[in-house]
Amino acid sequence: MAHPFSRRRHTSPCQPAAPGQRGAEPVTVGAALAAESEAFLHGRLADHLVANGQHVPGWVMLNRLAHGTRDELADVVVAARCGWRAHPSLGGPQWLADERALASRLIGIGTSTEALRALQGEVLIPLELTLIARSRSEALSPQDVIGAASRALDEDRLDR
Repeated sequence: MAHPFSRRRHTSPCQPAAPGQRGAEPVTVGAALAAESEAFLHGRLADHLVANGQHVPGWVMLNRLAHGTRDELADVVVAARCGWRAHPSLGGPQWLADERALASRLIGIGTSTEALRALQGEVLIPLELTLIARSRSEALSPQDVIGAASRALDEDRLDR
C-alpha cells in the first residue's frame, strides 16, 4: 500500500489515477482533513471534491495550475486528445480549453522545473489564496478565475 502522503502517479495522461478508496473503513475527521489538504497541496483538490460528492468552488479551478508539476501540466495540455471531460461543476468544455491554454502558457514561461515552481509560488499560489478569500463574499465563475490568472501572468511578465 502506498504511503498516505505520497503523490499518486499514473502512467498515462489518458488514464488519470482513481481517487483513493478507503473501503468500509470509517473516515475520521482528521483523516478527511489530511486527505483534502494533500489534494490541495498537490493540485488535485477538484478531483478530490468531486470524488467525495462535495461542492467545487470556483477558485478550485486554479489549484491544478498553481500546484501541478511540469509533467502534470503537460498532461493537462495533451488531455484534449484523450477525451477527458470535466465535472459539470468545473465549468465544462470551455473551462477545459482555458485550463489547457493556461497550462501551455505556464510550461512556456516556466521553461525549467525551478522557473515553473517560482512562477507558481510568486504568482499563482498568492492568487489562489486571494481567490479563496474573495470566494467567502462572492461567487467566482470559471471566467473570473481564468481572467484573474491571465491578468496575473500578464502583470508578472511585464514586471520581469
